[in-house]
Amino acid sequence: MSFIKEVSDVAQENLNYDLPIDMVGLHDLSLPVRLTDKINISAKITLLVSLDNKKQRGIHMSRLYLTLYDHFSKNTVGFSTLKTALIKAIKSQKGDSSSGQIKLSADWPVLRKALKSSVQGWRDYPVYFKVNYSKKENTFKYIAGGEVLYSSTCPCSASLSAQIIKNDFEKKFSKQKSLKKKEVLKYLSNKSFLTATPHAQKSAAFFKLQIKESSKHNFSFLKTIDEIEESLGTAVQTAVKREDEAEFARRNAQNLMFCEDAARRLGQLFNNKKNIIDYLARVQHYESLHPFTVESTICKGVKGGWIA
Repeated sequence: MSFIKEVSDVAQENLNYDLPIDMVGLHDLSLPVRLTDKINISAKITLLVSLDNKKQRGIHMSRLYLTLYDHFSKNTVGFSTLKTALIKAIKSQKGDSSSGQIKLSADWPVLRKALKSSVQGWRDYPVYFKVNYSKKENTFKYIAGGEVLYSSTCPCSASLSAQIIKNDFEKKFSKQKSLKKKEVLKYLSNKSFLTATPHAQKSAAFFKLQIKESSKHNFSFLKTIDEIEESLGTAVQTAVKREDEAEFARRNAQNLMFCEDAARRLGQLFNNKKNIIDYLARVQHYESLHPFTVESTICKGVKGGWIA
């Protein structure tokens, strides 16, 4: 008799409890996955299944791991891939599980060009796919989420700065009845005329979208991120030259926003998307004036709400 056959399966031992388990499984398992046919990245995967059998002490964790290992070594990342892996994981428990959820988190690498020059660099966008299955509701839910960094310049600070510069200009030339163009240009070309500058800060937009099942094959993280950056207007940059930094400064000056403005922009963006059933957007502006962060949240809030 082999050693394995001699060892009893403690997972089969009866307990005094008479309770099922809602979700149990693997959390943040590190696994290489195929982002595309040409790009492999490291991902974190959480795979949980229900334990419906009240007399079963535990699930078969190794079956979950082997399901993920085998599935993601052969398939690229996407909602359909996650759905198939989840179905396999539930079936691997031989009738003891009926529901489950799977979440794959990764940093999506995107090559970004500078605003004006020819330089370019890589940006990593933290994103995640999530698929939930409830036997009770007999439905799959498809969730996509992530984070996008951008720059925000305070409208109030910009207004105050402009007033200070105006007052300084009036004071400097108070004794002159008229000014020549050359005098004004000379004044403006000297950086000392900037007696005040509006405060800007790095900011972050977090999004969580529930995607229609009919749209799961066509959902694109890259397109979604591009649309978010376009909506917010001042995405952070990678490699830059002087002309790129100048363009970034110009865009910030023409794109003043409070955190409430940023949240509403995202709400308007997602409200107009037919492939989105529900959404939650949260923005944070990491204040340069204050020692705290300001935050704003907006959501569609369809009936039934969110499954965590």
